[in-house]
Amino acid sequence: MVDDYTFYKTNKNSKVWVCSRKTRGDCSARIKIDRGRFFPCCLDHNHEPPKFHITEEGQYVIRRTKRLSKRIEYKLIHGKSGPLIMIHGYTFNKINKNSKVWVCSRKRRGDCPARIKMDHDLLVSYYLYHNHEPPNYFITKEGQYIKFN
Repeated sequence: MVDDYTFYKTNKNSKVWVCSRKTRGDCSARIKIDRGRFFPCCLDHNHEPPKFHITEEGQYVIRRTKRLSKRIEYKLIHGKSGPLIMIHGYTFNKINKNSKVWVCSRKRRGDCPARIKMDHDLLVSYYLYHNHEPPNYFITKEGQYIKFN
């Protein structure tokens, strides 16, 4: 990474690294690394540097942002079984601990097709058509949501 821009080697034996956006556009920025020494060949980029998020393991991950046709407000809440995301009164839970996909909380009981995809705190895709009414919740003093019908 140089000045927040990323580069990759064009082939295994090459000393020249090109901008990571070369494959998606016409960015001609490149650097040369020879025997551990850095040589800036051309650092003129025609785009903004990618935005990064540092994971708990210390890895840099590019944060991709998709523009959704409609802005959807969501709320992260705490239920009996863990974190939930609430959208328009409906709740979603993660498929598993490492998944980015959240499904309607009624998925297991009623096969509801609604689902969302999160990338860290960014809602990147959604399908919000439910085949049931939203659940009713009681909110405790501690802020925990308890479902009741």
